[in-house]
Amino acid sequence: MRNFLTAKTKIVDYPFRWLRAIYYVYLFGRTFPFKGQIEKTVHQWEMQQMKGDVPKAREEWDTQFRNRQWVYMEHLDEFSRYAVIAGYIAYLKPWRAVLDVGCGEGVLFERYRPYGYTRYVGIDISQVAIAKLMPQQNTQTAFLQIDAEAYQPEEVFDAIVFNEVHYYFHDPLNTIARYCQALNVGGVLILSTYTASRRALAILRYLKAHYVVVDETMITQGAKSWFCTILKPSSAPASTI
Repeated sequence: MRNFLTAKTKIVDYPFRWLRAIYYVYLFGRTFPFKGQIEKTVHQWEMQQMKGDVPKAREEWDTQFRNRQWVYMEHLDEFSRYAVIAGYIAYLKPWRAVLDVGCGEGVLFERYRPYGYTRYVGIDISQVAIAKLMPQQNTQTAFLQIDAEAYQPEEVFDAIVFNEVHYYFHDPLNTIARYCQALNVGGVLILSTYTASRRALAILRYLKAHYVVVDETMITQGAKSWFCTILKPSSAPASTI
């Protein structure tokens, strides 16, 4: 009976899996008939399936950080990705102002801090994560509990980092375009993208087609891999709405 129910579930899910695949490979970021309904259907199915790379409520993030579900980010098998991001910032924009969007418990901050900076701002939706970082605040360093999709920076930055966070946005394309307004002249966006996420790769593909790619490298460590991509706005990116 259990095998029958499992098979039935897979049959029911099959059309949604295909729709999701088609959406992210061919339709994401484009205008097409019934766009709103298809995007809503894909999102609802993703939420039902508890896909790991879709938007989550603040309460869920707080629970995950409270339960130490993200502590593995501090481990050796994640080190190479953080080292590349920190190295890119230090090489391209040494001793400058950095905005770390979705900073979590500050792993990137700890990796980058030895390089020095004039200003470092980290934001995260989780109060639990930000509370851990409050002792690190000083005149050069600030950590804010805020929804990244609602945050409007009041200062400008030389590097804005989206480290495994942009695919958790409801509207990643317009959100990233809005953050470009907070870049200094010559400033860069730095994105880390997990290659096993179909949603993440669709977002990156769109951004690379609409922004200037300064550099990109692929990091592989064990069974995991990421793209680390440096972008500059070609101009003010057009709204996707």
